[in-house]
Amino acid sequence: MTETCQITITLSETTLATLREAGLDLLVCRAFASSAARAQPTVWRRITDLAERISITVGDGCEAYVSHDTTLTEGHPVTFATLYPVGRGQTLAVTAASGTGQVLSTGTPDMIEIFNKTSTRFSCGLATAGDTARHPLCALPLFGNSIALIRPLPRVLLTVTSRGLAEGSVIRRALAPSLLIDCTGAPDHCREVSYDLDRDWQANTEGWASRHPADADLAALLAQQSNAISANADAAPPAEAETP
Repeated sequence: MTETCQITITLSETTLATLREAGLDLLVCRAFASSAARAQPTVWRRITDLAERISITVGDGCEAYVSHDTTLTEGHPVTFATLYPVGRGQTLAVTAASGTGQVLSTGTPDMIEIFNKTSTRFSCGLATAGDTARHPLCALPLFGNSIALIRPLPRVLLTVTSRGLAEGSVIRRALAPSLLIDCTGAPDHCREVSYDLDRDWQANTEGWASRHPADADLAALLAQQSNAISANADAAPPAEAETP
């Protein structure tokens, strides 16, 4: 996905009133590809100000982050140590135990590399704009002297929850039915769906959307493992030329 996609969610008046009364919120998660088998999805947006029509803009631009949070447990909010704008085919080289480094102009085609050149263990991932701030869309281990590969995918998952999961928290399963939306080839870069608390999500489920039951494994739905490169220290290091 090289352009933005606008997702519009319609709630019936009855559903909206019930959601508000029950204190339920809408969670938005993003799909991604990575080299790590233990990569976890996170809450990209938590929408508490519900309305009959909700619009969500999904783009492809992102930043790479490094975090000192290494225990990626359910509900744990990931915090940034450092955050760098980076594009596909580029590398964030981490050169200090603080998580700082530099963006290099070379890397694995169509992927974002995070190359840990220190012996410090971190977690890492990608972040994109949420409401007013950057929030991680995934979290994966970054061991010492190793490489992680990541890229965002054009798929978004919507689910309703009563859990107090903050934006940026690791999420592994949904407590309510969820809808996975593929933004690829969306006419006019728009997708429209609706939700009824008892009747589930309604969308073009024979084409670009699929429904998934409560207790679905979100990592299985959102985390696609990529074998573009072996994520270990034996991988060839990227060139040391800085991005202009």
